[in-house]
Amino acid sequence: MKIKAHDSSFISPTSELALPSQLAVSTAQAVRELLEEAAAANTTRSYATALRYWPSWSGIRFGREFTLPLTEAEVMQFVVDHVARRGKNGLMTWELPAELDEALVARGRRPAQGPGNYPASITASPCSRQRID
Repeated sequence: MKIKAHDSSFISPTSELALPSQLAVSTAQAVRELLEEAAAANTTRSYATALRYWPSWSGIRFGREFTLPLTEAEVMQFVVDHVARRGKNGLMTWELPAELDEALVARGRRPAQGPGNYPASITASPCSRQRID
């Protein structure tokens, strides 16, 4: 369906509406206000933990500085490194190399080595919290 610019269903611009360049500023302020009102202290700590964890994991895993945006490959590697899954043999498996796991613990980014020892902000998968013997 093609809409013509003079279609009466459009709202007439007024000085009260934000221009696109102003919208970013007003939107950013609204987001800050929402976060201040809604974010519980535990949620804020959880996000802070995740923001410290990702650069550590990325730096060790790829041997370079963490930069945003992440590539699709980096995100996929993060997922398979951290979410345990049932392998073809029926046993739980994950891709995080033991050396990387050890280095993350040594840097204080994880509480202990092994599956299921990730901060809650890193993965919420129930599979990732299963004990793998």
